[in-house]
Order: sequence, then structure tokens, then C-alpha cells
Amino acid sequence: MKNQNVYYFPDGSETMRCLIDGHHGIYIPQIFARNFPTADWGVTAEQADILREGPGLNGAADLYWDVWDEVLTNAEWRDGDGNLWALMQDSDLFAVMSFEEDE
Repeated sequence: MKNQNVYYFPDGSETMRCLIDGHHGIYIPQIFARNFPTADWGVTAEQADILREGPGLNGAADLYWDVWDEVLTNAEWRDGDGNLWALMQDSDLFAVMSFEEDE
């Protein structure tokens, strides 16, 4: 039985995996930073620290969301098979296989 949080190509290979359910709302970035190997995704230590602190109060929320936007835009992870994955958030947070253009 295939995992319901994973999406597949017709040949059975993965294309997308749900990492964090959207019901976590504003805490998705914090959960990502606390539970995933952020350095493997290209997230800097400073970015990870800001996200781990959470949305905060007194203006810290702006920084939290700015950093999260940077992470969503730039994060990449290469799996053991050499596939490149990116992050995408559409309520849930997904890892999505990127398709690299041949040079």
C-alpha cells in the first residue's frame, strides 16, 4: 500500500511528499526548522535559529515570515539517488521533486 501523503508518477516513483500538515498553520516554519535537517536543505544556521524561535511577538513575526519566504524560494535537497527536491507550501508543506534541465 502506498503512503497517502506521497504523490507518484505513473511508473510508481515519487514526485511529491507532504512533510507537514497545514493544520499547524503559522507554526509550519518552526516545525520544519525543529524537525528536519535544515542544513541539508541549504538553510543557514541563522535562518534556522529564527524559524526555531517561532512567529514571536513585537515585530519578530515580520522577520520570521521574511526568512520563511527565503527558505521556500531557495531550499533544495538532493536525495541518495541524486534527485533534487524543493519546498512548496500550499496550506501543507511539501517536498517536490525538481526537474533539472539537461545542459
